[in-house]
Amino acid sequence: MLDYILTAAISFSGLIVGIILILLAKEEQIPGIKYFSMFQSLLIAVGFVVLFKVLGMNPILNAVISIAVLLVLLYFDYKWKSYIAYPILGIMLYLSSVNNAALLIEASVVYLLGFPTAALLLQIKKKDVWQSAGKIVLFHVSFLIISIGIYLIFG
Repeated sequence: MLDYILTAAISFSGLIVGIILILLAKEEQIPGIKYFSMFQSLLIAVGFVVLFKVLGMNPILNAVISIAVLLVLLYFDYKWKSYIAYPILGIMLYLSSVNNAALLIEASVVYLLGFPTAALLLQIKKKDVWQSAGKIVLFHVSFLIISIGIYLIFG
């Protein structure tokens, strides 16, 4: 149980690391928005690939659905993707916990997702950048609540 909770917490810490990285490299935020958004969409789609593999879905159907998810995510504005994706990834992390390899891959996806999410949402131009950082963490803590809550109830 402690292993799963630590895995969820460490994977969530990617968001905090992403905030620190974008604060250290402020000049990369504006030119990288397009790439951060694509990377964010790709990581979410990879999360679906792993989940579908764990659930035993046909590989062709897995590929078709994952590509469709990627195309839909590329269409949406980056500001809303992570607010929807993090709670879903919390559920996906729990569902992947039946297989240790899948759990580690899913946790890595969430950790890496924190980098582009922080880069896209942190408002460096604001006077109080730490308030902006706090809001990002607060709005995405649903990942921890959902992933750990489901595990404590059903695990």
